[in-house]
Amino acid sequence: VDNTAEDNEDTASSESYKIFLITMDQMDQYWTNIDAGCKKAAEELGNVEYQWTAPDVKDDAKQIEMINNAVANGANAILLAANGPEAVNDALKEASAAGVQIVYVDSPANFTPSVATFSTDNTAAGKTAGQTMIDQLAAKGITEGKIGIVSVNAATASTVARDDGFRSAFEGTKFELQESQYCDGDAARSKDAASAFIADGCVGVFGCNEGSTVGVGNAIKESGADVVGVGFDSSDNVLELINEGCLYATMVQNPDVMGYEGVKAAVAALQGGTADGAVPPAAVRGGGADPGDPGPARHAHGLRVGGGAAGMGRPVGPRAVSRRAVRHGSASGAVSGCQGGPGCSVCPAGLACEPVSVGIGRGTFLFSGPAHTVKKKQGRGL
Repeated sequence: VDNTAEDNEDTASSESYKIFLITMDQMDQYWTNIDAGCKKAAEELGNVEYQWTAPDVKDDAKQIEMINNAVANGANAILLAANGPEAVNDALKEASAAGVQIVYVDSPANFTPSVATFSTDNTAAGKTAGQTMIDQLAAKGITEGKIGIVSVNAATASTVARDDGFRSAFEGTKFELQESQYCDGDAARSKDAASAFIADGCVGVFGCNEGSTVGVGNAIKESGADVVGVGFDSSDNVLELINEGCLYATMVQNPDVMGYEGVKAAVAALQGGTADGAVPPAAVRGGGADPGDPGPARHAHGLRVGGGAAGMGRPVGPRAVSRRAVRHGSASGAVSGCQGGPGCSVCPAGLACEPVSVGIGRGTFLFSGPAHTVKKKQGRGL
């Protein structure tokens, strides 16, 4: 009996791998959630020596140093949230030449080959944020005026796409979108930028990431102005600002899933496999309706899985979900942590859920899964 294949499989599964997560910075709770997903996958696999490292602030040179250090420390794979599409490419080229597998989470660089990219469809999510703001302004009887945008920088792929998507929602309206202000995701600087927008008479302000969103909410809180604030990402501070009425909505991703699936994909590539299997979707939170009402269908955004050299370019994930409106938590591979009702950990008590539509992508990338919109319930607090 030839047991060579089985022996090879046992050897591959028992081999230990060093995997490093390198994010843009350490400032946001968002990165902590990606780290948690990575740790969970590493614990389940049992053959991964995992480490999270990141610059203290968003800085290309510091991120390059982190990549070089990971290679020097024997990394077999790097999960990277690239600060920009070009700056780290030479470092990644050297890492790849040393045999390191590259997996992108949240924001890819332009370097290839890579194993896969796990990120949100940020353009669609940005458009959802824009439409959410338009709808709330309309509810206030406002159909024109200035709109401010507080973002991270002009290079990071994820936030640039959110900015583009947000702006696209306003095409054909009478609103005047102002030039984006870049604050590197720093909450204090973002607050100053948002305060300037409010002083200039903006009727709405959008924050493109967690730090930007906190800054926007704090600026509205401090000013006391009747301005519609919509943000991106979730944290304890963001949810508190929503509950206080300082922010109307925020778009929520699924960072723990990005980290979890990223580690699994890295190990699969190191063992010569592919990324087959279901990939749970990302979530969206933002101003909504009654939790029992499916609400109008809108474009959802979910986890995006892209491919590189390891045969992971084909769509993966739940295929049973069709393009239709669904109640949150009801579809196969539902929003991670969502119990679909009161007490839901994704939708805290006092926040209402409005399901939106589901999309299945074609070609290299997959966009899948239910998303939902959440706002503070009237007359209720957390």
